Amino acid sequence: MLRTAKAPITILLLAAAGGLAAPAASAAAPTAPPGPPGPVADVQVMPMAHLVDGGASLAVRVRVVCSPASGDAVRWEGFVSATQGDAFAWAGLPVRCDGRPHVESAVLPVSAPEGTAAFTRGHATVTAVLQDEDTLTTYAQDERTVAVRGGGHGGMPCHRWSTADR
Repeated sequence: MLRTAKAPITILLLAAAGGLAAPAASAAAPTAPPGPPGPVADVQVMPMAHLVDGGASLAVRVRVVCSPASGDAVRWEGFVSATQGDAFAWAGLPVRCDGRPHVESAVLPVSAPEGTAAFTRGHATVTAVLQDEDTLTTYAQDERTVAVRGGGHGGMPCHRWSTADR
């Protein structure tokens, strides 16, 4: 009789400790299948800018890549700005979203009354942004200190740019 009383107690202790319990279900929630990839975007400010009209404007170049996912309703827009001391300028950035990299040029006129601020040779901070025009969601941004050189043809340097840039 003593033996039979010990057997149920041993079984209860094993069950309470999980020894006889069925394997527990995973506590992690099931994951949803991955959705379509989101829009792809990247901007990179090129390391050199050039004075235009004696410093009234600054010519910059930006490498742009954007490609919305299929069915994605992103309306892309780009902006580029530059600061140097009291001089500030900004402009829209041309955007061609076909999934391939493009080097785009933009001329940024100083945002100040004429003659009150100008860009000079030296260094400036240039920021480029790619965003959705409707939601203002920023998908890519780059900020870089660039070397500012004297103007060349149209504000760009005299040497030829590689055709691979376009």
